[in-house]
Amino acid sequence: MAAVLVFVVMLIDAVPLWLFWERISAHASKWRVRPLWYLRFAGVGWCLGLVSMYVLVGLLLIFITKSADVADWIVFCAFALGGLFGGAIPPAASYLALRMRTTPDPDYGPLDSSEE
Repeated sequence: MAAVLVFVVMLIDAVPLWLFWERISAHASKWRVRPLWYLRFAGVGWCLGLVSMYVLVGLLLIFITKSADVADWIVFCAFALGGLFGGAIPPAASYLALRMRTTPDPDYGPLDSSEE
């Protein structure tokens, strides 16, 4: 049963990566930019963010369980939500970096030179 719960948590935590992976690919193809660097950053950042949040939640639960017993559903929810937060921040930052690179600045006028 524990292996099934771990698999479910990993599937839940993969949703932000999947969403931002699609957004990065779509935005890069729209602006004709190579998305490889941004996709790598999103994937590696997702893995590191997920592991770091799992470690943080694990340490927090160890600290809490010294004073009181914790139900299994609380542990499941803590790891699921912690993984969602840790796994969503790096892909979102990668998408934001791509948007900042490709979005024109309105202060400098239109991109085409037809209005001269």
